[in-house]
Amino acid sequence: MDNGLRIDFKDMARVVGETWRTLTAREKAPYEADARKESAHYEQERKKYEEKHKVWADLHHKAKASGLSLSSHAHHPFDSSSAVRQPRCAYAFITVLTVSS
Repeated sequence: MDNGLRIDFKDMARVVGETWRTLTAREKAPYEADARKESAHYEQERKKYEEKHKVWADLHHKAKASGLSLSSHAHHPFDSSSAVRQPRCAYAFITVLTVSS
């Protein structure tokens, strides 16, 4: 949705930073809780992702050692559709609120 508002990254970062610094600990708490929750989810997904890669890499190395190769259609866990996204920090949660208001 384009409401015609244009702001460059430097100005946006300044506004968000000023807003974040003016919040009390109580006001920051929900954003920090969301960030902790997302970080925990990220760690779980990262571990699954790494385990998936380990299995794929082991199969690949075994196939290569025996003179075979995996199908070009074999799903490699490092493709973009299965990538694990970095968690957002509490500061990022308020960015959305500050810029959209």
